[in-house]
Amino acid sequence: YEGGTIMDRFADIAADPAKPGNNALRYWLNQASIPGQTPGSTKGRIQLNLANLNAALVYQTYRMYLPADLNLYRAYPKSNTWFTINELWAGVPWNGDPFPFRISLDIVKNTGAGSPLWFAVTGSVQVDGAWRNVWARVNKTFQVPIGEWLDVEMGYKEGNAKTGRFYLAVKPESAAARTVVFNVTNWTYHPLAPRPVPLTHWQPLKLYTSSDIVDYVRNNGGVTQIYWDDLEIWKEDAQ
Repeated sequence: YEGGTIMDRFADIAADPAKPGNNALRYWLNQASIPGQTPGSTKGRIQLNLANLNAALVYQTYRMYLPADLNLYRAYPKSNTWFTINELWAGVPWNGDPFPFRISLDIVKNTGAGSPLWFAVTGSVQVDGAWRNVWARVNKTFQVPIGEWLDVEMGYKEGNAKTGRFYLAVKPESAAARTVVFNVTNWTYHPLAPRPVPLTHWQPLKLYTSSDIVDYVRNNGGVTQIYWDDLEIWKEDAQ
């Protein structure tokens, strides 16, 4: 957690909303109480932290469930590009790394109440304290389902514009086969770094967004929350 109290946010083991007798990890975010980047703004965060990884290759599988409350996120009338559910770092600014780079996986939406939710992924660097995209992708052929368990596969490989890779595949419980949402070949560390930088930090289960979303969901009778289950991670150290 970053700031706030148990009244604002928590992670707990809760009953599976779709399968009686099963338990899952729940992230529950009701109040965005962390000071934001701009004066007067706030944000909310719950995340699993992995640090000091030195990994050239990682792969994870897990299940994710967006409950009915997140239909209120779909109902949010404006566009939104910040609803992060996974984030990988090749160097981090809070440790003073000279060339920090991050890959952020988000659930985004266009302007309009009820517009679909999409997966988006960006690889970005800091320029004068602000994050700027090196590359970005949004998949608008696969709508993110609500009220259904999703089997998720994610892969990362350290590399440059020709050898770096980010991969995401998703299979809704109702689908017969998985969908490859992203298969990106591009930088996975800072392009100006004098040598390759491996994955150093990773938040493989994350819920991070602005007060705009958290407040809108709460003010309309819901809570911003995600369920997770069956997390598995593989890692290959950098040489």
